[in-house]
Amino acid sequence: MTSLHEYQPLSQGNHKRSGTVLLRRQGSRNGENLLLFLKEIGPVWVTAPGGSSKGGRASGLDSLYWGVFELYQGPRRSYLREFDMKEDFLSIRKSHSRLLMALEWTRLLSKNLLQLHPYDELLTLFWNALKQLEIGVTPSWAELRFFWRWANLMGQAPSLDHCYSCGQKVLEGARMRDGVLCTSCLGGSTNSAWISKEL
Repeated sequence: MTSLHEYQPLSQGNHKRSGTVLLRRQGSRNGENLLLFLKEIGPVWVTAPGGSSKGGRASGLDSLYWGVFELYQGPRRSYLREFDMKEDFLSIRKSHSRLLMALEWTRLLSKNLLQLHPYDELLTLFWNALKQLEIGVTPSWAELRFFWRWANLMGQAPSLDHCYSCGQKVLEGARMRDGVLCTSCLGGSTNSAWISKEL
């Protein structure tokens, strides 16, 4: 049976798009397998050759590398021909807590997105979230903001205007737990984060 969400393969030939590496897996002796998240294409598995390619490195790539990828779509699979690095988020890699947070995001994106289905707004959101980590935003706050905005793109984000318990309109300064709670329903709990207009 054909799934409603079964992806359509790329047309055979060259494709050049910006994006990032979500996952890397050791492939055959001919190279590595990379899950790329690309503009106008979405997630796509490609095979990276074992050596360097003309114009840019096509092997040794890792999660969170951003740049311009040139692919060749063959009859059966996609191959990475060239890669022009734009950002490697080295400062995030130097912080254990920030790196773990960013890699968790790549894992969730790879698990929940359909292959070869464009998510351009989410790709931009992911970039902005990594930039927040890079400039020193607290990882827990960056995570809250990223997931709320992702859910909002999908039409599943909790309302920030009304209490999920009683339905009353809430003001800035109410707190969040499973959703937005007004101060009355929240009671004396302190195990939650403050709402901000920056969400």
